[in-house]
Amino acid sequence: MAGAFILASTALEGSDIIFRNTGGAGEAALRMSGGISTVYLSEVGGVAFMNTARPDAALDGKAISLLYNGESTNGWRFTATIAGQNAVIRAPDWVIIPAIRFANTEYTGAYTMIGEGRRIHPVLKNTQMGLIACYVDDMLLDPSGLRNDVKVTGDMDDAPFMSAFDSLASSRAAQRIEGVFAKYKWDSYLYTDEDVPEVFSIRDGQLEISGDPYVLVWAAIGERNLRTGDIEKITDWENVEGATAFFRQNPGRLYQLNPAVFQTAREFSHLVSFFRYLKAQQPTEFQRLNEAVRGVHLKDPNSSHNLGYSRRLVNPNSINRDWLHPNQPFNGSPEPKTFNEMLREFELHNRLGNPGAQ
Repeated sequence: MAGAFILASTALEGSDIIFRNTGGAGEAALRMSGGISTVYLSEVGGVAFMNTARPDAALDGKAISLLYNGESTNGWRFTATIAGQNAVIRAPDWVIIPAIRFANTEYTGAYTMIGEGRRIHPVLKNTQMGLIACYVDDMLLDPSGLRNDVKVTGDMDDAPFMSAFDSLASSRAAQRIEGVFAKYKWDSYLYTDEDVPEVFSIRDGQLEISGDPYVLVWAAIGERNLRTGDIEKITDWENVEGATAFFRQNPGRLYQLNPAVFQTAREFSHLVSFFRYLKAQQPTEFQRLNEAVRGVHLKDPNSSHNLGYSRRLVNPNSINRDWLHPNQPFNGSPEPKTFNEMLREFELHNRLGNPGAQ
């Protein structure tokens, strides 16, 4: 893939993201609420965080108070007190603060490339966490091609949830994931935490939240173009159970593929679900927390790098993700582009449109 890695600092001490392309982090706002349904899947074919966590038995029904200390070392700035126990939330500001802001909205969709086009949750726009959400979607479409595109460097003490990148394990995971997608006929997918039991507890002075998001792989039911096989009108959907089961039963494959992307996405899911619980049970405390972080600035990845184009694939088995929209006629290219065609277009774009790219 053309282009050099760019170091995008969080403007806060601690971990930094190294990434190749800002992808859709600067796209239009995605405002999609609710849970999985035909309409939802037709609009959000990428990433969604829908869950609300619950406490374990020891913390059930106990009051929660949260403290943010911006003077502390990044990764140690948020402390929760529950049932008289203090627990640090061990994650950097660039993950926790977007999770708070995400939970403060009604929207559950994080990123999509279908429906009305590439869109991102308003609070994730132009943030590093938004970049992670984009790459969750992109890497699922092209595991082998993009698995090296995001890494984390710097002082990793603020991100203990993240393991080191292992190139061999990543390559094997990419092949396994590609094999699953090739085995089944499918139309789209959703990386989601719906129906995942996310439970928070306190262990060794830290807040811990269990649960692994998964990839829901689905096939559309409706009218298809007889020549291309593309969906032109969606009336329902069905779970591609074999593919979905693989991702539910083997979450480690995604973490091996790229820990910076998928372990961070899991941490974000955990935190959003925890803050949703706080918002529902203690709205005053939740709003006080929102006020505490309102003025905290987060790094805009577009300020250091913007190719203006993101390499994307289409599912050769079925639809072109660029035009899927509920109950609307086909209005895209009459022939979905092949991978090689899109790759050549991408490389040409970098040579002609970005003369500084290497």
